[in-house]
Order: sequence, then structure tokens, then C-alpha cells
Amino acid sequence: MQSIVDLTVEFLGINKPIKIKVKDIAGGHANEKTRCISVPKWAMVNEYYAIYYAVHEVCHYRALGHGIAFKLIEKNALAQWGIEIEYSRAYPKALSCNGERVYDRKRDKLY
Repeated sequence: MQSIVDLTVEFLGINKPIKIKVKDIAGGHANEKTRCISVPKWAMVNEYYAIYYAVHEVCHYRALGHGIAFKLIEKNALAQWGIEIEYSRAYPKALSCNGERVYDRKRDKLY
């Protein structure tokens, strides 16, 4: 997962490294002060969702919140991994890779 974070940091032009921690927590977060993102263990069950989650948290270093600017940054960053996202508000309704739906919130109960 660290390599995904490192490459996403590079793609987004972030000039300082960011570390990732996988924790037994309900939701992830990005901490600007410690330069660390946290991703919940449950997100690791689905490979594509794990990549999405790590990329999502890194994108918060470019845009706060989950508005239009954030979603544009996130979509472009996910595209580097071949992942397309369909939103339901701020979070994914579905993730696809090469035209195949690899995560569907209604089908895949991760949390």
C-alpha cells in the first residue's frame, strides 16, 4: 500500500512524503501535521477498494472536503490505477476497472 501512496503523491505533485497506516478503525483520515493517512483494516478486503481508499485519503492533501474540486482530483488520481468511480454523494457507489465492476456498495458489504 505504501507504493500506491508514494506513486499517487508523485502524480499529484505533493512535495513531501506521506506514510500510510492500516488500523482497526471505522473510517480513514489524512493528518497534515504528521503527514500520515490512516486506512481501516476492513477496506483491505477488496483490492480495488483498498487502492481507492488510499488514493482518496492522499487526495485530501490537494483539496479539503468532498466537493467538485476534490472529486475531479480523485477521479484523475484513480484513473492512474485504471479505476473509475461512480459517486453516491461523497463516496463510491461503484468502482470499475477495465469495464468490469469490481466494487458495488449494494453487492459488496465491506463495513
